[in-house]
Amino acid sequence: MIRGVKPISEVEIKEDHVRIRRGIATERFRVIDVGESGFTFRVLTGVYSGIDGVTLLMPRGSLIDRPMDELLNALKNLNAKVDRLGSVIRVVGGRLVGGYVMINGSISSQYISALLYLAPLTEGGIEVNIKPPIRSRPYIDATINVLRDFSISVERSEDMIYVSGSQEFRAVNEEFVIPGDYSLAAYYIALSALVGVDLRVTNLSKSKAIESEYVFIKYAREVGVEVEEYEDSVMVKGSSVKELKPLSINLGDSPDIVMPLALLLARAHGKSRILGVSHLVYKESNRLRGVANVLKCLGAGVSIDEPMA
Repeated sequence: MIRGVKPISEVEIKEDHVRIRRGIATERFRVIDVGESGFTFRVLTGVYSGIDGVTLLMPRGSLIDRPMDELLNALKNLNAKVDRLGSVIRVVGGRLVGGYVMINGSISSQYISALLYLAPLTEGGIEVNIKPPIRSRPYIDATINVLRDFSISVERSEDMIYVSGSQEFRAVNEEFVIPGDYSLAAYYIALSALVGVDLRVTNLSKSKAIESEYVFIKYAREVGVEVEEYEDSVMVKGSSVKELKPLSINLGDSPDIVMPLALLLARAHGKSRILGVSHLVYKESNRLRGVANVLKCLGAGVSIDEPMA
C-alpha cells in the first residue's frame, strides 16, 4: 500500500515510524505494482477513480485472475472510467459527481472499503446500499473508523452507508499507533500449541483489536490451548496442551483466522466444521481451496463446499 500511495504523497520511513504528507505536485500518469495484495488492488482502484490522471494497477501471482467485476461495475455506475486490460486495471481518474450504488455484501468487504474511501473525493458523496448477506462486517466498521479518524463524516444504518462528498481528509491526531495484528499472531499461537512450546507474542492490544480477529483467542481456548493475556502481549502455554477438541463455528466475519484455526482443528480428535466462509474463494487467491490443500498435505481429511467463483 505504501508503494501505491507514493505517486500522490511524500512518504518517509524511519525504523518503525512512517510519515506521510499529501503530495503538492502529484504524478498524472502512474504505474503501480500492487503485488499480491488484494486490499491494495481493490482499494486503489476506487481511490484513483477520484484523482486526476491515468493509473495502471498491476497485480502479480494469484491476484491476476481474482474477481473484480462487482467493484468495476459499481464504479462504472458512478461514471468512473475503469476497465481491465488483461490482468491490468486502467483507471482514468477525475472529479466524480457521486451517487447511489448497490453492491453485493457476500463477496468482499474490500469492494465496499474502496467505495467508501472514494466517496469524500466526489462532489456529492456516495450512498452504498449493501445487499445481504454481509460478510466480514467488522472490516467495514474498521474502514468507517479510519475515515472518522481523518475527519470524514459517515452516516450508517444497517445495510446502508452514506459518505458525503467534497470532504477533506484531515487527521484528528498527529500520530497514530498501529496495533499488532491478531490474525497474523494467530499463526504463532497455533505454532506454539502444535509444537508444544511456550511462546509470548508482543504488541497485541485487546482494546485496539478488530473483534473478528481477536476472537481467535476465544476459539483457541475452546479447542484446548491455554492463553494468558497481558496489557500488550499474550502468553501461549503450548507445553501444557494435551488433547485438542473439535469445534463447529461460523467464521463469516472472520476470514483472516480461518487458516490458523483450521491448523489447530486438524489436530483435534473428532470432526470440526467451519461455516460461512464461501467468500474465501474471492480473496487474493482461492483461500478456501488453499486451506484444504494445506490440511490435506498434513494428512487431515478435508472436504469443502466451494461456490462457483
